[in-house]
Amino acid sequence: MTVEATLSGRQAPAPAGSRLAVIDTNVWLDLYFFRDPDSQPLAAALDSPHWIAARSEQTEAELAAVLQRPRFGSNPGERSLLLECVRQWQDRTSVFPFDAAAPWRCRDPHDQKFLDLAFAAQATVLLTKDKALLALNRKAQHVGLTIITPRDFGRRFGLGPALRPGDSHPAGLRKPTLPAPRSAKPAHRPARGGGVA
Repeated sequence: MTVEATLSGRQAPAPAGSRLAVIDTNVWLDLYFFRDPDSQPLAAALDSPHWIAARSEQTEAELAAVLQRPRFGSNPGERSLLLECVRQWQDRTSVFPFDAAAPWRCRDPHDQKFLDLAFAAQATVLLTKDKALLALNRKAQHVGLTIITPRDFGRRFGLGPALRPGDSHPAGLRKPTLPAPRSAKPAHRPARGGGVA
């Protein structure tokens, strides 16, 4: 089964009273592939009844394209675990249509889809480490949207500490036994302010 097939037709209902979060592709990778400790308070939030992640066909298309790259799931075992993460992610998130474009333009047009989704879904937060998106935080706050890094999300919303080595994944997703990137280069390239190239 391909990532594209896994990324179709699955979603969770949005619980009444829950707050919506939009997660860009690099933050998704931090959560479920790299298991970045800074992202684990966010994972704990998504496991609670108080938060749910929003996604769209456009954001899922980008995720599918990125996960086809050779560095992600380079052998069948890794691929199977990665697909299971995708399935469980979809079962815990809701799909929203783009029925309203955000009134702000991102310097990087590839990131505009996340901004439009957050605006259309009336999300509380957009989680990113992309400088072009973070630069719009002050404008977005006028409509109740906070654009924030995963680290600052944990600090602002008073969630628990990051995982310690050996802890189980707080979001209930199967913890992949994926290896660290083979390259000695940093996991997140600085291209486009930190976004996926």
